[in-house]
Amino acid sequence: MAKAELLQTPIISIFLKTIDIPVYRADKQASMRASIAAIQVLKSGRGLVIFPEGGIADNAGILEPFTQGAALIAFKTNTPILPISLPDCNSLMPDAKNSSKAGDIRLILHQLLSPKSDLAQQNEQLYDSILAGLLKYGYR
Repeated sequence: MAKAELLQTPIISIFLKTIDIPVYRADKQASMRASIAAIQVLKSGRGLVIFPEGGIADNAGILEPFTQGAALIAFKTNTPILPISLPDCNSLMPDAKNSSKAGDIRLILHQLLSPKSDLAQQNEQLYDSILAGLLKYGYR
């Protein structure tokens, strides 16, 4: 799952159009359909990658709060979450430019999170894990 805006990015859009569940963040009904599709994927036994970030604050350069979509999907399917930080993406894919450039991207795997019944707590734990990885490994 990824924000639908990435479908406008050259090269990345080819990948996303073939296997992605686009999330139209401005349309609540479309977002709900994307969540239902994600739940169906997990219930079928397949894996799912969700990019739950709420964006990067332009003035602060830090991660904005997540919506509860990933935590809700994990809860509804009783699926653990493996948080992953990608500290180099912002320098290689600046959102405002809708473009990308070549370079290395580090992938930081964090401790597996078991699904919780408290969605806010699950979401906070997910956010904290990813942000800690970004900060620890030199988010740029």
